[in-house]
Amino acid sequence: MVKGSVKSKGTTVPANVDASCTDGDQRILSHPFEELEKERAFYELPRMKAAEPFYPLLMYSGLVIIAVFYVGFANFLLPRLVPVFDAWVEFIFVCANCAPAQLYWRYNAIVFSCGIPGVMIVVRMVRQCLRARRLLIGLQPAPCTPSGLMHCVVICTYKEPLAVLRMTIQSLAKQTFDTKQVWIVLATEARDSTAKGSFDALVDEFGPHFGEMMMTVHTLCEGEIAGKSSNENHAVRELYKKLAPTRDPFGVMLTICDVDSLFATRFIEQLDWSYQQYANPGHLLYDSPINTYRNYWDADIFIRAYESFRCQLALGKIWDFCGCQSNYSLTLGLAHEINFWCPDNTPEDIHTTMKVYVHTHGGQPVVPVWSVISNDLVSGWGDRYVQAKRHAWGVTEAMWGLSTYKQIPTMLWLKLFGWLYWDQVGQELVNPVFMVFVPGFWQFIYNMTPMSRLVLFWYLIITYGVKWVEFVAMEVWLWSKILQVGESEHMPSLTPTQKVKLAAGYILYPATSFVSKIVFGTIPRLDSILHSFRSPDLAYITAPKANNTVGTSTKGKVEV
Repeated sequence: MVKGSVKSKGTTVPANVDASCTDGDQRILSHPFEELEKERAFYELPRMKAAEPFYPLLMYSGLVIIAVFYVGFANFLLPRLVPVFDAWVEFIFVCANCAPAQLYWRYNAIVFSCGIPGVMIVVRMVRQCLRARRLLIGLQPAPCTPSGLMHCVVICTYKEPLAVLRMTIQSLAKQTFDTKQVWIVLATEARDSTAKGSFDALVDEFGPHFGEMMMTVHTLCEGEIAGKSSNENHAVRELYKKLAPTRDPFGVMLTICDVDSLFATRFIEQLDWSYQQYANPGHLLYDSPINTYRNYWDADIFIRAYESFRCQLALGKIWDFCGCQSNYSLTLGLAHEINFWCPDNTPEDIHTTMKVYVHTHGGQPVVPVWSVISNDLVSGWGDRYVQAKRHAWGVTEAMWGLSTYKQIPTMLWLKLFGWLYWDQVGQELVNPVFMVFVPGFWQFIYNMTPMSRLVLFWYLIITYGVKWVEFVAMEVWLWSKILQVGESEHMPSLTPTQKVKLAAGYILYPATSFVSKIVFGTIPRLDSILHSFRSPDLAYITAPKANNTVGTSTKGKVEV
């Protein structure tokens, strides 16, 4: 074990990068066909700075979507669809004496209206069962020998208590994988006067377990913003300088993790196994389902409901195209190919996903790691809202996607921009649940026949009921089979009171999740759109966590 410390003034974009070749401009709005028909050689993906002139479009396009969906469709068109809906219900459920010529069409209408949704529900449940089963298998030894990869875990930290850092590194020291093949990179900030003391204490305690522990010290430069992205950008560049002369960068696996990460004991073993299952594995991102249950009981029932929703949402997107969240892995060679991290970016996880998406020519760059890293949730409503707004700042990624048109072939650019806009903006604005606040929706309900109202009611009950049952089943599975409950002092066994709270949370989930999704999902998203309209800058704030971390008090809120 060799300990080292690397210090520099940060990393900026090379001076030879011509912004006029990389950064999209307003001509995409004024002369779209002329701009898109040009063919350009790939030069460099733009910084986030290039997206800032487009931020006001988030507000303008959002207002258009709200007007079209809630005013145009829900308030104006929907009440006029009552006769159509009534006729459809009567044709399928009421009409007893259909003419022979109508039987064929009635049969097809029943299949389309009932059969297809039923098949979709069955497929959804089967896929979820397969995910649950695969997570359980991930607790067993991987059916392979090590790949020969060297693993480097990058931990970005700023004024974190030593006990929090110790918890994370201790969980890495307990890995079933040969930890002599694991390097720890503590990515610190020059403004953190506690960093050197914490690093030295960690080396004294855990140094013999790992191949090496090194510390990088990042100084914020002009053009960078404070936060995880600029810190890890500097740290991994320094790691590349250290390793590239003697090692194949594609033989080094980086794992980017939050500072409050409790790794499952077989995490690196399962990551190494995932790497061996794919063709061209050096050009993929490896993502485990997000989990924020380590200090689950610090929060009230509403925040717990929202965190459970987030974790289940991430689990349900395995095998689908989605962005990484918080903790993810990629090879050092791929990090170099995508020019590392964007130091003026806040939502660095999804931004990295999109950069890899471009560099893999529109493939599906994210593959699962069937193991869990448990992180801390934020327990207070005010602090949780601050974190939610930082997460919601991902709306700006849509405008970054728009600004990349000069560097991406048109069809790939359309897919990139379209997915980013829908994922970060559109699906939050076009939410059928919020039609309950539109008068036209209630006019639609009031004017339909009792039979139509009954059919609609039961359709909604069955749809939500299936999701509710799925949610409860997955929660029970996670708590009883997957999480390291009782195996670590950082995640002790459930007490009888906590089991009662879990049961109450399952029963009240439809109500608590409805409230929490609005408070921590929709409102922060709208707030971010409004904020980006007024200003392109968002202060990066880390919120208090880890009330039950052994040996420490709550982490302080630090604006960086």
